[in-house]
Amino acid sequence: MKHILWTFSSVGYSHMFRDMLVMTRLRELIDVEIDVLAPPPLCTHPSLDAFTVLPDSKNIRSSGRVYEAVFRDRPGDYDLIHFIKEDGRYYEADCSIFNKILSDKTYDLVFGDESFWLITGISMNWIPKSFLFAYMSEFIGMHQMSSLAEDEMFFRMKNSQFLLSTNFMDKFLYIGSSADVPDKPFGKGLPNQRQWAERHCTYVDSIVKCPTDISIDKTELRKKIALPINRSIFLFMTYFVGNHFRKSFQKLIESTIQEIQKDDPSAFFIIVNPDLQPFSDENLMITDFISDAYQYYTACDMVIS
Repeated sequence: MKHILWTFSSVGYSHMFRDMLVMTRLRELIDVEIDVLAPPPLCTHPSLDAFTVLPDSKNIRSSGRVYEAVFRDRPGDYDLIHFIKEDGRYYEADCSIFNKILSDKTYDLVFGDESFWLITGISMNWIPKSFLFAYMSEFIGMHQMSSLAEDEMFFRMKNSQFLLSTNFMDKFLYIGSSADVPDKPFGKGLPNQRQWAERHCTYVDSIVKCPTDISIDKTELRKKIALPINRSIFLFMTYFVGNHFRKSFQKLIESTIQEIQKDDPSAFFIIVNPDLQPFSDENLMITDFISDAYQYYTACDMVIS
C-alpha cells in the first residue's frame, strides 16, 4: 500500500471538492492510504468524513479564517495583497506542524493543491525537501491589483519565491492549457509566464468534464433528477468563508430570490452550499452537494455562481 499526504489550499471549498474527486479516483485505481491536512474550517466539513483528516489540521493558521478577518473591516476593498501579507505571517508555524507530521510518518508522496504555505516553506528552507512532491494549480503567477510601485515589487518578490519553489516540485500539474496562462513576464526581469509554464508544467484537463452529447430534453431531465417540470428553476452555486461573509451572502441570496419572485412567483430555487443545513419545501431546495452537476446546469433556467 502507498501512503499519500494531501495538503489543501488555504481558502476554498471548491478546492476541497476538487481534491475529494481526485482522491476518490486514486483510491479506485490503486491501493493507497491518503491522509488529509486541511485548514479550518475545511477540516471539520462532513464531506471529508470518508478520508483520514489529520488532527493537526485544526492547528493550521493559514486559512479562510484569516481571509475573513482581513476583509471584515474593509468594506468594498478586496485587494488580495492584504490577505496574502497577513496569511504569510503564519506560514513558518504551519511548516513546523508539517515537519512534525513527517517526522512521525513516512509518505510515498506529498500532494499540494495551491497550498502556498507549503511551497513557501520549501523555498525558504523551513521544510527540508526529503519527499516526492506533486503540486496542482489553476493559475501561475500573481500580479498587483493596484498601480503602486511597492505592490509591484511585493508581487515580483512573491513570484521569484514561487519560481524558486518549483525547483523542488517533482511534478507540477496545471489545470488548463497553455492559452490560459498569461503571456507576459512574472515581473520585471523575470521569465514569461506562458513560456515558463510550457517548459515546466504538465497540462491536465478539467477534473470533471461535462458531457457534450446531452440529447435528453429539459423536461425528461427534470423528471430524472426530481425537479419541478413547469416552473422556472434558478440554481445558486455558493460557498461562504467565515461568519461575516456567510451573513452577507445569505442577505444577498435572499434579496435576489425576493426580486425574482416579484416577476415570477412560482419560481423554484436550488441553493448548493456546504455551510447551510439541507432543507426543502415547495419553492426551495438547499443542499450541501450535488453529484453530476452538469445535469442540474442543463435542467435549470439560470445558474448563479
